[in-house]
Amino acid sequence: MVGGIIVEVSEVKKSPKILYVNCMNGAEKPETYSLYVEKNKHSMKMQIGDGLSWNKKVAMWTPQRNRLCVGEEYTDNMYAGVDYDIKIPRRKSNV
Repeated sequence: MVGGIIVEVSEVKKSPKILYVNCMNGAEKPETYSLYVEKNKHSMKMQIGDGLSWNKKVAMWTPQRNRLCVGEEYTDNMYAGVDYDIKIPRRKSNV
């Protein structure tokens, strides 16, 4: 799986059922990854700072408030949270 922290979420004007999501991963050599996801009740709640990982067909969203470590401190490790299994279908852009 590929993943990172969301740095941008925007609607795709020509495809109203799709959202564009841009993520950043890595502290020493930051890289950005972009993908399109289905616009639904879950994806509409995604915000900058949330975690997102994905494979071929599905993205796994972790709201920032759930990315807590044992000491109740925020972490960049999105898998340290209590909920990282909110599935959002990926989509291809028709743009």
